Amino acid sequence: MVAIFTNYNKGIIMKMIKTIITVMMPILFICCDDQRIESSITVKLEKILEIGKEKGNENEIIGHPTDIYVNKSGELYLADYAFKNVKKYSSTGQFIKSFGKGEGKGPGEFLEPRGIDVDISGNVYVVDMKKRNITVFDSLGSVIYILGTKMQPTFVQAFSPEEVFVVGFPNTYLDELIYKYNLEKSTTDPVKKFGERYSGAKKFEIENSGFSSRILKINDSEKGILLSDYYPYRIIFYDNLDGEQFQLKRDVSFYKPPYIKSQTPLYVYPLAGSVGLIKTKNLIIDYIFYVDEENKIIKPYLDFWDINTKEFLGCISEKELGIKLGRYIFADSSGFFYNYENEPYPHITKYKLIIEKKTVKQ
Repeated sequence: MVAIFTNYNKGIIMKMIKTIITVMMPILFICCDDQRIESSITVKLEKILEIGKEKGNENEIIGHPTDIYVNKSGELYLADYAFKNVKKYSSTGQFIKSFGKGEGKGPGEFLEPRGIDVDISGNVYVVDMKKRNITVFDSLGSVIYILGTKMQPTFVQAFSPEEVFVVGFPNTYLDELIYKYNLEKSTTDPVKKFGERYSGAKKFEIENSGFSSRILKINDSEKGILLSDYYPYRIIFYDNLDGEQFQLKRDVSFYKPPYIKSQTPLYVYPLAGSVGLIKTKNLIIDYIFYVDEENKIIKPYLDFWDINTKEFLGCISEKELGIKLGRYIFADSSGFFYNYENEPYPHITKYKLIIEKKTVKQ
């Protein structure tokens, strides 16, 4: 579940997104070599299923995915920017139904759908960045709430309408990163704010880089939220939905803050960071990247952490995975890994994620 956006120069960023899509390629495993760290695991992907067809109607083809979610039954929800809706597929990849009425400014319509989530009751939450709101559908597709946010929202996680968590682009609001809402009390005002911002020397550049933090539920029943900043490297677990319990950190040599490339228009150039956060039953997986400016390519990796021991298990490259990592990824509690792939046509590939321990070389 990974994307790059800005509020200043859409043309430049769309060009950058296009570059990300087209230049990702297999690369050498230098992430851990840079740190003189050997991975303690090997990771293999076994292809299970493709979702999305090359030809068909708008329910059979995938236009432009912006987020995905998979429930415990293996049903997949996909936010589609091209068709301005959310599609639901069965565990075998068959289209079930869509949520939303397409492009527009009215209830149930979207201008710029982004992050999605589904709560334990099957309610579907859809972020619209341009409308600055989150539409909540019941499992049948009727609109039951519209949450208006003061920031430009990017991602949402919800346990129920009483416990909804939102993050946005950090340059569009000033206080804590995470807003908690109770939609039965208010569809405009948060009941709580938490999540301390990074306050380093490059704060201005970081907040204006066009990247947003990611939030993620531990699972549908355990009341905990994970937050990963794209810079600096940190994954924070908030227990009881607001109290910080632990942080996962490691030094990464290529992690450098963004810099201002031009003032008019303001264009902040990111050099490295975290752009996705997913988890299985026992693993947290952080999707990180850095920009190789010399060779003009983006190099993505997956960091693996043991959620129980808080142990860093390894940094795995595309070459080791044997696939091109897409802009959006997801993992479920059953150990399946989902990757957005746009060649030869847009689709989601479901893989079995196989983790094996190996001897660490000193």
